[in-house]
Amino acid sequence: MSSKPAAKKAAPPREPMPAEILEATGIATVCDMIMEGQMLREIARNLGIKGHASLIKWIADDAERAKAVKEARALAAFTYDEQAIEAFDGVKNPVDLGIAREKASHYRWRAQKMNPQFGEKVDVNHSGETTVIIKDYTGRKADA
Repeated sequence: MSSKPAAKKAAPPREPMPAEILEATGIATVCDMIMEGQMLREIARNLGIKGHASLIKWIADDAERAKAVKEARALAAFTYDEQAIEAFDGVKNPVDLGIAREKASHYRWRAQKMNPQFGEKVDVNHSGETTVIIKDYTGRKADA
């Protein structure tokens, strides 16, 4: 009888690290997901990353990625603005109307926070000339 050495068991494949998944996905795809209105938590879940802290850290660790995400969020405001309008689609009764109003209000608020262009800005800057006249009602004569 010949004794053969026992075959080594293959190690189970390791799961990719969050950074590996994100690098393979790329910042352009993540930004597209943000512009479509997906939350970071949802993006992480869709990419198979447990917890969105890894996604946040990956974005923050690189200035170019952080800048790209900031721009994507500003553009995502257009998506939220459209969702505010779409919230009223299919409203058939007063209860649905109340729910639609709340959703629309939230979407508008979110659009404003992501891009101030969607806010209700009131310009309070004064332009023009201002003249101040000081009158002395004490009866004293001014020293000249």
